Amino acid sequence: MSQQEYIRDENGDVYIPGSRRPDGTFRKARRVKEGYIPQDEMPLYESKGRQFNKGRKDHPIGLAPDDVAKHRAGREAAERAERYLGSGESAIPGLAAPAAKPKKSKPKKKSEKSEPPAPVIDESLVEQLSKTSIAAAPELPPSASEEAELRTRLKNLKKKLKDVTQLADKVKAGQVTPDADQLVKIQRRQPLTDEIKAIERQLGK
Repeated sequence: MSQQEYIRDENGDVYIPGSRRPDGTFRKARRVKEGYIPQDEMPLYESKGRQFNKGRKDHPIGLAPDDVAKHRAGREAAERAERYLGSGESAIPGLAAPAAKPKKSKPKKKSEKSEPPAPVIDESLVEQLSKTSIAAAPELPPSASEEAELRTRLKNLKKKLKDVTQLADKVKAGQVTPDADQLVKIQRRQPLTDEIKAIERQLGK
């Protein structure tokens, strides 16, 4: 609880100090319960599935990060081989470029220009390197237990929202003079609505 936002009187009661509204009217100080959390500081509900997805590694389970790096290096080597083998350069350090087949010498005419022999590409090497790839991480479908947990949570939140809405309507109509606890309960209306919408999105509603 921030000392700048809350004050405590000589009896030990905690109050939210009075403040000026945007329209110029004064908002009275009001007492709140010990441990009161403001609406904008309340954490949103996060399911176990979402927490699991955040902590999930970016490579398949059982495959070490070193193996992932080796596979990536192999794939990059295949791409370099396709680019450089045609020019006669060595794509992999320590591996000599394939030698060109000798051509039979033919008498050339003076008007013909001599052309360099075309290098021979080792198709088996290119094919082997191009097959090197990394398996994609499998998508994990939501479990039945997680869905049941979300539906139970959604049902309880809707019941709470209904109670808060009824209380707010009574206060608005002047039927009830709210105390500090009831004011705190009414302030939970918007966070409850936001959490309900978030769970409904997860359930695909």
